Amino acid sequence: ILFGEVETATGPLRAAATDLVGTAAALPNRVVMAARRRRAERSLDHHRTLVETAGDPMYALDDDGRVEFANAAMTAFLNVERGSLLGRSADEFLTEESYERATELLSELRSDPDRKWGLQELVIVTDTGERRHAECNLAAAGEGYGSVGSMRPIAERRDRRQALKTLHGVATTIHAEESVESVCDRVVD
Repeated sequence: ILFGEVETATGPLRAAATDLVGTAAALPNRVVMAARRRRAERSLDHHRTLVETAGDPMYALDDDGRVEFANAAMTAFLNVERGSLLGRSADEFLTEESYERATELLSELRSDPDRKWGLQELVIVTDTGERRHAECNLAAAGEGYGSVGSMRPIAERRDRRQALKTLHGVATTIHAEESVESVCDRVVD
């Protein structure tokens, strides 16, 4: 290399060294950012696993009120495949009255900044026409009809409540009888 070319040859070397020093200085920041990204991904994976394996039906509706997400319990509760549920409007599987109550509750939630969620009893209609009762814990998400919720099937609770009412009626009737014979007659009837 001739003397005039020394400066020409060292210029790119200096630039490379400067880039290397800058890259080395940025390396700890990149490592920290990568670690944060990995923690966030793991947290998201844990949340997905939690929601997907939950025993209660869970869903998310987009701003147009269409199913954006449904866990396995939700598809089982509705007796549908996940693919056929995604994109469907909530009014396709809620009775008209339930849909109106849920929409009203969403409006209340959006208008009250102190209220994050609400509980509503809904009647769900499966594709086969079966009516299923559920208690829905509903929260507004996004705009319009956007919401998230979890449902708790309540058919067994409703059946128990009805059985208790019946037993109470029988017990009241028997208690009003004045003799053992009349109690026996009531029980046989």
